[in-house]
Amino acid sequence: MNLDILLTIIFAAILIGAARWMIGILFRALINLIGALVSAAGAIVLIVALVWLLNSMR
Repeated sequence: MNLDILLTIIFAAILIGAARWMIGILFRALINLIGALVSAAGAIVLIVALVWLLNSMR
């Protein structure tokens, strides 16, 4: 087997492993971002509801 082919296969395996690792981290970050957006939306809804209640009590 040629040395260039062997090195290319090893390099490709390393790159595929790194790509899978980065995609996993990307998905995890995306899930965290969606969770943060949901939390922020919930907080905004609570603040709006509180302001609405305070204004309706006048």
